[in-house]
Amino acid sequence: MDIQPVIMVQIADRAWTLEALHCACVMARKRSAQIALVEMTPVMQPSYLGTELAYLALSESDRMNSLEYQATLEDYGVEFSLYRITYLSLVDAIVEAADYVNAEVVFATIPWSIIPFWQTFQRRQLRRRLARNRREWIEAPTYPRAQFPENVAIEA
Repeated sequence: MDIQPVIMVQIADRAWTLEALHCACVMARKRSAQIALVEMTPVMQPSYLGTELAYLALSESDRMNSLEYQATLEDYGVEFSLYRITYLSLVDAIVEAADYVNAEVVFATIPWSIIPFWQTFQRRQLRRRLARNRREWIEAPTYPRAQFPENVAIEA
């Protein structure tokens, strides 16, 4: 019995997420893989982890974007699952989500930080921890636009 490969896509800012989704969908079609779309919500208090209290801060635009991402996946005709995760540490959350869904490829990004070198440190930690489990990390997704299906709207 063959296990279907999984490509994980982190929901981050809208532009990055759409680009990552298009790239992941092209890759999923080539590899006959499914996509794990992971919505990560930070919490300020550990007691909010895994509770509905963490999702109270989600805006209407966040909800609309999530529906748009799901529609994009449906347009490509790839199999997908949506996961919602709360976290204190983004790097830990990405690694644990990749482990949970058993992803071969991880589309994830680390946001800019006001603290000098913090983003660089987090990127190195993420790269090292994903590589330890033989997972490919793609932070800057770029694929030729010609590979996108005609029925999928591409925003510039």
